Formats: sequence, C-alpha cells, structure tokens
Amino acid sequence: MNPCLRICIVDDHTIFRKALREVISNNEEIEVVFDSANGEDLIKKLSTNGVDIVLLDLFMPVVSGNEAIHYLKEYYPAVKIIVISECQDLAIINNVLELGVHAYLSKTAEVSELWEAIEQVRNNRLYENKLLKQTLYWQAHQRVTQDDVYRQIKYNSTHHKLLELLWQEKSTQEIANELFMSISSVEKLKQQLKEKIGAKSTIGLIKYALNKNIISASPVNYDGSHHH
Repeated sequence: MNPCLRICIVDDHTIFRKALREVISNNEEIEVVFDSANGEDLIKKLSTNGVDIVLLDLFMPVVSGNEAIHYLKEYYPAVKIIVISECQDLAIINNVLELGVHAYLSKTAEVSELWEAIEQVRNNRLYENKLLKQTLYWQAHQRVTQDDVYRQIKYNSTHHKLLELLWQEKSTQEIANELFMSISSVEKLKQQLKEKIGAKSTIGLIKYALNKNIISASPVNYDGSHHH
C-alpha cells in the first residue's frame, strides 16, 4: 500500500468501532482520521477532515447509513465507501450496491477480507467477495422472476426489520431510509405482509409479530416512546 491512506469508521456499536480502529491503526500505511457513532457526526467531521475511504455501518440512529451514503455521493463523490454490516439480506445489499458503494463486508468476515477490500477499493475497483457475487446472482434471478416474487414472498430479515420499525412507530419515510427502499416499496411490503398474515391493519401486523415473538416488546417510557 502507498503511504497513508486516510480512513474513518462510522458505527454506533462502540466496542466494535474501537476494536476496528485498533486493528486498522496497526497498519502503518493507514491513518484512521476519526471515528463516529452516527452519520450526523460523520457529516460534521468530514467538513474539517479529508478521508479517502469511509467504513460505514448501515443501521444507525440519527442519520441512517442510507442517508449517509446519499450525502457522501453528493458532497464527497471522490470518497470511497465500504459498508461493514451484520445485515446479510440480499435485497438490502443489492439496494446498497446500487447506491454506488465499493464493497460490502459482513461483520463476521475475516480481517484479511477487510485488507483485501481496502486494497481493491483504493484502486477504484469493486471488491468482489462472496456476498457481492451472491447478490448479483440474486438480482439476475429477481429480474427473471419478479412477478412470482410477490406471490411466493418468504419471511425474511427485511420483513423482520419492517415489523420492528413499525413497532417503534417509525414513519414510512424513516422505514424507507432504514431499509434502503422507496416509500412505495415499503407500502407494498406492508401490504404483502398483511395478506400473508391475514391482518387487516398495521396494528394487526404488530400484534401478530409480538404474539409469534418475531419482535420483542420493550418497556415504554412515560412519554410514550420505546426504550431501545
């Protein structure tokens, strides 16, 4: 690697973020310029600190990974983005790749995969790991069977996340941001779930999800908001 590649790390899990920083800082050719707990802090720090690559988590409070990617693409188009997420839902990965990120790593990946991704991305190449390839196959298959997909929709982690976000009383716009979807896709997904479950309303969906332990109820604060 050439001298000093400038990197920042954005993840709301403090231990993961600090551990990742530690690992990367051991590489003398990389400088970790800063780390952030959320997209809002990232945006603030970028205005005074130049970086080459952003290592970004997807699901974060305040400013979601989705919004952060849009912001980077608009205001810092030269900055490369490597997503590191626990989400392995191919539909979501596909949406993220379409936003123009250079690499998508699972948090379960080996550190060697991270070095490889950084090396590829700094040379302006897509990092073609297994997840990327699976997603491309998935996408090709989707195009062919798009009509059937809605008929035989399977319960997956996108549905799970949707039910959780509904339980947290998120707006359709917030859900769209978190799931990397358009508002109309979120509405469609809600409709599909209602038909699948036989629920008449969103409340019906939430009740079903709580009864089946798909989502767990968290204590409610006195102001009516949920603890997380």
